[in-house]
Amino acid sequence: MSRSIFKPLALALGMTFGASAGAATITDTISQDALVNWFGSHTYTHNIIDDGFVPGSAISGSLHISIYDDARDKFDFLPELVLVIVDSFDFDTGGLTFGNFDNSLGVNALGSLNADGLLQVKVQSLIGDFRVGTSTLTVETRDVSEVPVPGTLGLLGAGLAALGLVRRKAAR
Repeated sequence: MSRSIFKPLALALGMTFGASAGAATITDTISQDALVNWFGSHTYTHNIIDDGFVPGSAISGSLHISIYDDARDKFDFLPELVLVIVDSFDFDTGGLTFGNFDNSLGVNALGSLNADGLLQVKVQSLIGDFRVGTSTLTVETRDVSEVPVPGTLGLLGAGLAALGLVRRKAAR
């Protein structure tokens, strides 16, 4: 291969593979101080559309909910048993906790988030009363604007092949 064709080929390959997908992190924080009484519940929704989220681009995520004792009644010696339901009643992402909740988003929660950018959370008291504080949803996304389209890569490949053939014929 001659040096004259090597530089354009290296530049084209660098541009092709330099446009690979990059990840972005979106964080949505809901500040709240909601009292949940015995057997009561508190429901809220994380909305990441207004944070620049593109539906279908979430690849992973986590949810942290601050849950703490309200210290206001004679049964405060009992631990608070909390059921966290994320989107639907399954243990894909939600679960039971005696305090703060930290969990990765499961397949069902990611599917729901990818559908419309909304994630509904319900915090239910099974034993005790408590307060629900800050809820932080962190989502890793792929940057869909930087992902090369397969047709574009095919067209680039065909153009490079034609360029190589033209240069080869010109060299003869």
